Formats: sequence, C-alpha cells, structure tokens
Amino acid sequence: GGGGGGDALRRHVGVDIENLSTSRRIDLLVKKILTPNEKERLGALSGAGLGISLDQEVLVYFSVKEAVYKAIDPYLERYVGFKEVEINPRPDGSVEAFILPPADTGEGVQGNAGAGEAGAGVAK
Repeated sequence: GGGGGGDALRRHVGVDIENLSTSRRIDLLVKKILTPNEKERLGALSGAGLGISLDQEVLVYFSVKEAVYKAIDPYLERYVGFKEVEINPRPDGSVEAFILPPADTGEGVQGNAGAGEAGAGVAK
C-alpha cells in the first residue's frame, strides 16, 4: 500500500486450535507453561459449571498462550517463553493477557510486545 507509516497501523493476529482427543501429559504441561498465579487460578473454569474438565482448562491456557505468542512474535522477533505471558481466562470466554517483566519470569524477557490480537480455541 501507500506511503510511509503503514507499518504503524499493521496488526498481527495469533490463532491456536488444540485437539482434545490428543493424549497429553497434563501434569507436565502445567509445570512447563503455567506461572504461579495461573496455577493458583487453575480450576476456576472447570469449577464454573461450563462443562469442561481440568485437563481441558489446561489446554485453554496452552492454546491462549500460543495465540498470544503468535500475535506478538512479529514485534519481538525472538523466542517467547510460556511463562513470559500470564493469562486470566474468564467463564464468559474473555481473557486478560499480560506480558510479564523480566524479574517475574526468570526467562530474560526484553522488549515490548506492541499491538496484537490473539484468539484461541479448543476443539473436541
């Protein structure tokens, strides 16, 4: 398109879809991807009468984090660890996502994520 400044308006979208029929070690996934705050909140969705299991809730965390990473990667242009982003999924389907400062992750975060959108889904 047109002249300079176009990049300032560009947005990136991150999408991730997980298959619930795939066998996974959920306990290992919890250790690898969840922050301490997320571990404390784990069970809020599965206990909210939504008809999802705790294993499915863990896949929601995984899928949303994957979508966030895909949305911010074009801005950061580097590996992003699972614990660099903290999410708070809500029973209404909305999700808050936070990029954590370096001291909170121990993974050496540097940079600013910029603008992006993320969406995630878990398929049965």
